[in-house]
Amino acid sequence: MLSGDYEKLQAVAGGFVIGSRTLPGMVLVYPNPALTTAEIDQGAAQGYSDETIQLQPSGAARSIQAGNGRGKQVPVTGALNGESVQGYMAGYTNGQGSGVTIIAFTTPESWTQMQTHAETMTGSVRLYTPETSPRLAQARQALAGNSLVWSHNSNQVSMNSSGYHTGSAVNAFEAWHCCANGRGRYEGARSMSYQGGGLAGSSESGPGAWDGSWSLNAQGEDFVLVFQFDDGSSNSWVVTVDDNENVAVDGKRVEVKQDSICQ
Repeated sequence: MLSGDYEKLQAVAGGFVIGSRTLPGMVLVYPNPALTTAEIDQGAAQGYSDETIQLQPSGAARSIQAGNGRGKQVPVTGALNGESVQGYMAGYTNGQGSGVTIIAFTTPESWTQMQTHAETMTGSVRLYTPETSPRLAQARQALAGNSLVWSHNSNQVSMNSSGYHTGSAVNAFEAWHCCANGRGRYEGARSMSYQGGGLAGSSESGPGAWDGSWSLNAQGEDFVLVFQFDDGSSNSWVVTVDDNENVAVDGKRVEVKQDSICQ
C-alpha cells in the first residue's frame, strides 16, 4: 500500500516511477539484486549523482530493519535537471538476491506537503527471502560448473581511390565462469585492428578478468546472474532461455560450455 495518493505511473530504465496527480513530488524505485551493504553505506554517506540528478546527504542516516533485509534512509538535497529538490534516499538488501534503491523528492517549496509520504515510502520497505522455484533450482544446477561464453568477430575490407586496401577487424569476447563451489570469474576483452592509407594499427580494451562469487536469481520468466567480486564491487546481467533452450546474456547469444577455469 502506497502512502497518500501516490501510485505506480511508468517504467524507467531499470526501475519505475511512483507519482500522484494531486500531490507534489515523485518517487524513483530501482530494484537491484546485486546491491550490497557497502554500496548502501557509501550512498548514505556520499549521496548519489548521475547525468540528471545530484543528491547530497542533508542529515544523519537512519538504519532500518526491512523484513529479512536491512538498509539505510537519509535526507537529501540537490538538483534534478538543474532544479533544486529535497527528499529522502534509501537502499535495502537482504544479501540473497533482493535489493532496492528508492529516492523520493520534490521542490523545497513543496516539501512540507510530501515529507510525510516520502519518509513512509522510503522507510517502510520489507524484503523477504524468495522461495526457490523448481525452475530456478534446475537453472542453478545446470549453470554450476559451466561457463557462458560470447564472442564476436567482424572484418570489413575495401579499396580506396588511391589503390590502398582499407578495412578493420573487431574481435570481442566475454565469459562468465560459474564454478560449482560458488566461485566465479568474469572476463571481457575487445580488440580492433585497422589498415588505411598505407598505415596499420591496433587497439585493445576491456575489463580483463575479475574473480569473485556468483549467484543466479529469478526475475519474472528470466534470470539475473550476479557476480560479487573480491574487491567489493558487483555486477549483474539478465540471462534468458528461449523455447529451444538457447541462452542469452543481456540479449547476446552465448554458448554453455565446460572449460579449465573451474578445474
